[in-house]
Amino acid sequence: MKATDGEGASHILELGGPGTYDRSLRSVASGGKIVQIGVLTGFGPKPDLARLQWENADIIGVTVGLSEHFSAMNRFLIDNAIHPIVDRVYGFDEVPEAYAYLRTGSHFGKVVVKL
Repeated sequence: MKATDGEGASHILELGGPGTYDRSLRSVASGGKIVQIGVLTGFGPKPDLARLQWENADIIGVTVGLSEHFSAMNRFLIDNAIHPIVDRVYGFDEVPEAYAYLRTGSHFGKVVVKL
């Protein structure tokens, strides 16, 4: 909250689980979203989700699958010569321009930031 002058974060990537969830709940902005990607600190006590209702915020769960599935998908893409369509590539120092371009909605395919 301090980093956002009391407004809270509009998007929070929650990776930890019970060890970090309460902090994410305390940090979410009104109308914000907590995206739960993983559970790195194990399973344990359930967080108090009342703040979500007070702030009209959401939790979105993301499941990414096993690394074996990712490897199999990549083999399939290679074996079948499937390539993503890349609209534009930006350098890391051009991230604001990349986001501005995404906001126009005029892209076709991926917008890439090269690290």
